[in-house]
Amino acid sequence: MSSVDTDARRFPEDVLRASGPVLVDFWKPSCQPCRALAPHVDRVAQKYEGRVRVVKLNIDQAPGFSAHYALLGVPALFLFSEGEVVDRIFGYAPDTVAKVESAIERLLASSPPISDSAALQQPWTPPPPPSLSGRSAVATPAFPTLPPIDQLIRRRNG
Repeated sequence: MSSVDTDARRFPEDVLRASGPVLVDFWKPSCQPCRALAPHVDRVAQKYEGRVRVVKLNIDQAPGFSAHYALLGVPALFLFSEGEVVDRIFGYAPDTVAKVESAIERLLASSPPISDSAALQQPWTPPPPPSLSGRSAVATPAFPTLPPIDQLIRRRNG
């Protein structure tokens, strides 16, 4: 079995509530490294068939996921266990497949079989759509407000 395509609507069922580990390939059609990595991802799916589910998500069709999962670029491979991200691999390099297989082996060795019951009890909502105002949908950290610079200079000069 090769990888399975998913979309924003099916993502909760295919990934977050899946029993067992899930490898998600975030990609987009215009990305040449994504296209080069695709056959390798399919081979990983065949190698771990029955133990790891491999899912592909085209981020052009699900733009809110880029912000929700803080995708720095594509291709991006995320390994999920019990609905949580346990490993991330960004980009495509000669050692990408080895990194993915190593992460999968570590996860399979460290975790007992996963039950569906815990994941099914947790509700999931899709990530928000990108902001229409042109600002990033990613939350920025809150910084303390400082007094105006002239007040700081007066304090320092006494």
